[in-house]
Amino acid sequence: MKLAIVVLAGILLTGCSSSPTAEPEYGLLGAIEIWPRYFEKTSNGNCKGTNENDFNGDNFENKAPLVLVGPDNSELSATSFATGFLTQTEVVESDVTNFPDEVCRFSFVFSFEEYPKVATFRLKYRDGSISSVSWPLSEVLKTGEIIMSIGADYKN
Repeated sequence: MKLAIVVLAGILLTGCSSSPTAEPEYGLLGAIEIWPRYFEKTSNGNCKGTNENDFNGDNFENKAPLVLVGPDNSELSATSFATGFLTQTEVVESDVTNFPDEVCRFSFVFSFEEYPKVATFRLKYRDGSISSVSWPLSEVLKTGEIIMSIGADYKN
C-alpha cells in the first residue's frame, strides 16, 4: 500500500492528463492519524474522531470537509476525508512515549491545476479551525504528501 501511495504521489506531483487537451492536474496526498482517546470505532468496523479532551472529533469523520490553506490562511484547495480506517501507525515507536496498538487514519487528496507557490501549507477543518502544524513547500515537493499524528506524545 505504501508503494501505491508513493507511485500515486509521483504521478500527481509530475502531472497527468486524461486527454491531450486536458489541463495537467497536480495533487497532494495526505493523511491524519488519530491516536487512542481521540477516536472511536464505528459499527461498521471503521473509525471517527471523538469529542473528548477538548478535541473536536466532528472534524474527523467520513466525508468531513478539509481545506488546504497557505501561510496567510488563503484557501488553496478543498477536499474531504475518506472513510477513517483502523491501522498501525507510521510513527517510529522509539520517537514517542505512548505508542498505540492501532490508530484511526484518514486519507485525503488535494488537486490543483497548477501547484501552489506558497512557503507553507496548513489544514483548515470543518469547524473553521486551522492546524498548528505546517508543512514547508520544499518538504512537500520532496515527498508529495503531508502526514500528521494527533495524540502522539513525541519525546524531546
